Amino acid sequence: MFLNERSTEDMLEEAAEIICGKYVTDDKAVCKGAVTEMGDIIIPVLSESIFSPDYFCGEFLGYCSTPSFYTFYAEEWVDKLLQTKPEYLKNNDFMNNIYDNIAKSQQPRKKLVAVQISDPHVDYEYTVGADS
Repeated sequence: MFLNERSTEDMLEEAAEIICGKYVTDDKAVCKGAVTEMGDIIIPVLSESIFSPDYFCGEFLGYCSTPSFYTFYAEEWVDKLLQTKPEYLKNNDFMNNIYDNIAKSQQPRKKLVAVQISDPHVDYEYTVGADS
């Protein structure tokens, strides 16, 4: 398909950089980096989904009557899942009730103190108050 050609990918990446610069951030370097980093992943996904001939023909052009794709609607799935929710969970206060019971309890409790450090980056040139 034409989306898998490098010139088309370049064109889409350039369009994505323009959209990013206009609607996301003014920093062109951020947009270029984000598009360069994710373009090779996103463009093939688009070419196999909304830009696929079957989907595009059926959804946008209206010419194809027998689509060979399935559109997943997350809200419908969530609604079906919530219908099976047990009665004691339906008020969405299950965790609050647990914490309320803990707060009311006179029993001493063991406490666990933990620190989680995730994805640290060291900046050897960091200066307090400087722009990052």
